[in-house]
Amino acid sequence: MIVVPVYNDAGVEALITTFRTHIRPNDIILLVSGNFNVLNTNWITQSALRLKAVFPNTAIIAGTNGIHNLSLLANEVKGTPVEAIVYIYEPGSQNGKEFSWDFEGTVDNFNIARQVADKNNVYLISKVTGRPILQEGLSKYNWRYNILGQNLDYMFIQTQTYSKKGHKEFVRAINTLLAEYKSSDAVVNWLPQVSIDKNSQNGVDLKTAIRCVRTARAKGIAGAVVWWSPSQASDMEMFLKKFRGK
Repeated sequence: MIVVPVYNDAGVEALITTFRTHIRPNDIILLVSGNFNVLNTNWITQSALRLKAVFPNTAIIAGTNGIHNLSLLANEVKGTPVEAIVYIYEPGSQNGKEFSWDFEGTVDNFNIARQVADKNNVYLISKVTGRPILQEGLSKYNWRYNILGQNLDYMFIQTQTYSKKGHKEFVRAINTLLAEYKSSDAVVNWLPQVSIDKNSQNGVDLKTAIRCVRTARAKGIAGAVVWWSPSQASDMEMFLKKFRGK
């Protein structure tokens, strides 16, 4: 399973044209708006309709930053092909004023997100920061992703900073998460993330990205979120080809 984020019209066009033969039914298309800009629910609904016509068997979900945006999004996607809302949780981002490194406060925020999803009868996923996994300065907050995952239908954990540090560090982050889940017999309901966007501070080369995602799969994880840039669509196309052995 590969989750393919899309955040503009160029990305939608690339999916419909360049990636059309590379997207599988068990993949997920994640439409993102209101992350570091203004939420555009019209773009999400129109893009979802276009993409569903091309990929009828592929799940389409939509994500945004902050509880306020999440509430607006949940209400607007009713009756559209969007199957789940994604609560993008990144402390310090401008649209998520409720965000906190405090773990109990984070749990409270996730509980509110759960209420939003239940009220609108839609699945809830979170795309949550992965920095507390290994970042020494954040260890005092004692984040426990197995607890966060209990109140979600699924979770995308942003591990791209560790793949940037190399495969070994990525594996250490994955093993830390797996051990956390094993300690409580929790179901592994999460995916890691890598980035192949050359302009991103956490972007990695194709070889590293493929190796990291294949390692996650070998450890029993269903797949990964792969962040990419429409300006470098050929890189994402090559990732999909090489990852799947084409």
